[in-house]
Amino acid sequence: MAEKTHKLTVLPGGEIRAIYGDDLQKIIAPLGDVTTRRASHVETWADLSPAARDWIIQNRLKGQVTFPGGVPCWYSDLLPVGGPVLGPFAARDDALAAEVAWLNEHMSKLTLPE
Repeated sequence: MAEKTHKLTVLPGGEIRAIYGDDLQKIIAPLGDVTTRRASHVETWADLSPAARDWIIQNRLKGQVTFPGGVPCWYSDLLPVGGPVLGPFAARDDALAAEVAWLNEHMSKLTLPE
């Protein structure tokens, strides 16, 4: 089994940020109090929030519902942390990968929801 790695971002005040995973919990629990907050949502067009749909329309992205053959479109909604809506993606895994890449790149600058 391949070893999984985690990116931890340490802010100047000592706050540590990371993308949550069950295996990460045992690593960070000894560091002190842990607070988990949802940073984003990966959804199909049908389940996107009205704010995410509006963002897509205002930014002139293709608000596709399906790809050819009826495959649903997936979107990564990063609005909860002040980010964009990424997509459309033909596969949920692609939307998840884009979400993780964007979060890792912007981790230190995110506005976290309460």
